[in-house]
Amino acid sequence: MGGGTLFHGGRVFTGHRFVEAVVLDGSRVVAAGTDAEVRRAAPNAADRVDLHGHFVIPGLIDAHLHLSGIALERVGVRLAGVRSEREIVERCTAWAVDHPAGPVIGRGWDQERMEGGTYPTREALDRAFPEREVVLYRVCGHAALVNAPVLSALRVAPSTDDPAGGRIVHDPQGGTTGVLLDEAMTGLGPIRQRALSARPEEADRILLEASSFGLTTVASMSVGAVELRSFAERATSAPPPVRVRFYVDVSARREVSSGPREWAGGLVRLSGVKAISDGSFGAHTAWLSEPYTDRPDEVGFPVGSSDELADEIAIAGELGLQVAIHAIGDRAVYRALRLLQLGYGGPTPRIEHASLLPPNLYPLLDRVRPHLVVQPRFVVSDSWLPERLGAVRARFAYAFRSLSERGYRLAGSSDAPVEPLDPWTGIAAAVHRGDRSIGRWVPAASEQLTAEAAIQLYTVGGGAALEEPGLGSLEVGAPGDLLLLRTDSLERAVEAGRGAVAETWRGGVRVQQNAEPA
Repeated sequence: MGGGTLFHGGRVFTGHRFVEAVVLDGSRVVAAGTDAEVRRAAPNAADRVDLHGHFVIPGLIDAHLHLSGIALERVGVRLAGVRSEREIVERCTAWAVDHPAGPVIGRGWDQERMEGGTYPTREALDRAFPEREVVLYRVCGHAALVNAPVLSALRVAPSTDDPAGGRIVHDPQGGTTGVLLDEAMTGLGPIRQRALSARPEEADRILLEASSFGLTTVASMSVGAVELRSFAERATSAPPPVRVRFYVDVSARREVSSGPREWAGGLVRLSGVKAISDGSFGAHTAWLSEPYTDRPDEVGFPVGSSDELADEIAIAGELGLQVAIHAIGDRAVYRALRLLQLGYGGPTPRIEHASLLPPNLYPLLDRVRPHLVVQPRFVVSDSWLPERLGAVRARFAYAFRSLSERGYRLAGSSDAPVEPLDPWTGIAAAVHRGDRSIGRWVPAASEQLTAEAAIQLYTVGGGAALEEPGLGSLEVGAPGDLLLLRTDSLERAVEAGRGAVAETWRGGVRVQQNAEPA
């Protein structure tokens, strides 16, 4: 298609406005406007695609996910939906039959969905796996259940002190339950790496699936140096169907301070450094300014000292890399904003999640003006949050519409594997403020987004958060990343979800053509 491609006969949402047609010349948009305007600007040999009244929108962007985490969930024990410790052991035992060597590793349990609503313990795992290491991550990734061989390898005993920014959970008698929170999980990295090193092709399958959903760019967070090098080598010989942006874990920042930062003609890029300020609501480790309503003696805790976080921010700036700071609780967000205000010389910073933003943080947000990278589907998964925070405080959790109306820059993401990779589930959650299975979350209508605003989170919002404003847009000069939809309105696309995506184009080339849904 050397002469370009003209899309006409329908409607085009550029990410900013609605037009009649758009034309690509090679990999870039050269015109977007009325049918007549675009026809005049089209190359003479341009191929013509009749939309038959349907929509074209920019390719979708997931601004925050974890490729290695998705791979781990798919190659390991799948624990989503488990209701008891017995079920955890049954799934691990069944998985171990097909994987007789190496650690038993999995992800997805959520104590909120289990009988009793409390953390599982290692007792049954110890009986089932007395010698083989078992590591099972909570759905959020901020807690893990491990067995006795792992605790022994980590040299964790009942008398072991909690590490800074982490916690070793004990039973009433003072014994270790096997649950490790946040920084207490640091030593699990080598076990995790052994489980994933044998499946490097899993990332290829994940990105192909992402493309089928209409994703044309993803940002993978908390990436280690080994993972980055491995992916870059693969991408050089086999360019991925989706643009990939990496934010390295702070432990790898010095290792990537020199050398290339782009591969596969810019499809793969090192974009930033990921830092962490606290944990998660689900694990009660998100750092709050006031106690949890359902645990009045706890406020969560910070991950890392303020001096350590300030050092990470400064190093990212010195390297010319964007810093992305995980901060869920309001106290963690406050700390991140204050440190950014005190000194950071890199690209516009990002706050990842920014889940609880009460009005007292607005003046500081106004001064720092970071990108806020949010996960709309948390509204569905965290349906219990009003009980955890109290109804008054929960009013300011995931308040996407209020934040947007104040002019803050939001980008949408999945945090997969925490939430589904399918971006349409997040878009729908932003529009409906929940889903049909649970009804609407509190508050409902006051924070619902329109279909247009929700799609903007995953298009122009994502491009801005990546400091690549052309991404997520179909205005002149933008990359030719776009989706051909089967619907004649954005509202119908949201209702149809992934079934609305007929074709995915990246850089002016069709990389995915989906069959008509049954």
